[in-house]
Amino acid sequence: MKLLWFVLGFLIWATSWAAAPLKAVFPPGANVCWGRTYSAEHLAANPVQTVLAIHLWQEFGTRAHLERSTALDV
Repeated sequence: MKLLWFVLGFLIWATSWAAAPLKAVFPPGANVCWGRTYSAEHLAANPVQTVLAIHLWQEFGTRAHLERSTALDV
């Protein structure tokens, strides 16, 4: 039982520790956009990599042009 509490405590600590760098990149309440596109040279040097580009954004407010209803007609 002590091991279980130790593991749970560690997971809680690790989760809060890992979230700290993310808050530096995506500050709460701020609209943020980040992206990266990998060059052909980079992809050739890393043949196992399959990600060509990645873009992340955090936007507060509504995005009617991006969101649509997921409700099902029953």
